[in-house]
Amino acid sequence: MRLGWRLAHLPLLLAVTAGLLAGAAGVGWLVGGGTAAAGAAGGAGLVAAGYLGSNLAVAWADAARPGLLLAVALGSYVAKVSLVSAVLLAVAARDGPGLVPMAYGVLAGAVAWPATMAWWVVGRPRLAERRSGPQFPAGGDQ
Repeated sequence: MRLGWRLAHLPLLLAVTAGLLAGAAGVGWLVGGGTAAAGAAGGAGLVAAGYLGSNLAVAWADAARPGLLLAVALGSYVAKVSLVSAVLLAVAARDGPGLVPMAYGVLAGAVAWPATMAWWVVGRPRLAERRSGPQFPAGGDQ
């Protein structure tokens, strides 16, 4: 089973995640010190881990048994939302000072991953054209 093209977007997403983690930690540190930095980076990392897991699960389902694709996608979504909710509730139950920065980190991650995926899907044909030049149909006089 080859996952190849199904996961071709992951290097870009992981690079964006690294930048997001660094940015969240930096903003958290500036705003509220070490606890806020850990909370913000933890929230962003939690969302990134959830998206990574669902990407891997969906790629596996598509390669192994495409008939399971919808069930695996919905199941991974439920697992991801449940995990993020459970962690936020656990931090809130302890009156953790990093709760608000963690919530902002979750929000940043939940915006960054889909936005990067959308950019990948929309921008990829244009990037390929820039690398190789415009492609014209065979036999045409352009």
